[in-house]
Amino acid sequence: SISATRRNLIVENITPKELNAFVGCEIHIGPTALLFAHRRTVPCMALERRLRSPNLMENMWDCAGISCEILESGVVKVGDQVCKGEQTPSRIRTPMAPHMFVRPSLREKFPAER
Repeated sequence: SISATRRNLIVENITPKELNAFVGCEIHIGPTALLFAHRRTVPCMALERRLRSPNLMENMWDCAGISCEILESGVVKVGDQVCKGEQTPSRIRTPMAPHMFVRPSLREKFPAER
């Protein structure tokens, strides 16, 4: 089920490609909530193992969502509008190394000792 993927907020009527384009933008949800999208969320091996779902990382690669910072809290209700706001890529902050954003099937295979 979708709840097993541990998402905090699920939106409908937007494609993963459209959602990924929110990275670097503010996102308005409902009348008061304001977020900033720092990066695409990449699925992890721990989730794949916990769900016992081989190839989950590969299959969810471009549709795992986005990771956001809450700028202004608010009550979010079913049916609230989700709107892309101001784009400021210079605000993006992420502690993840660039190689973590490469689809698993495209990653260079490293020797075990590395």
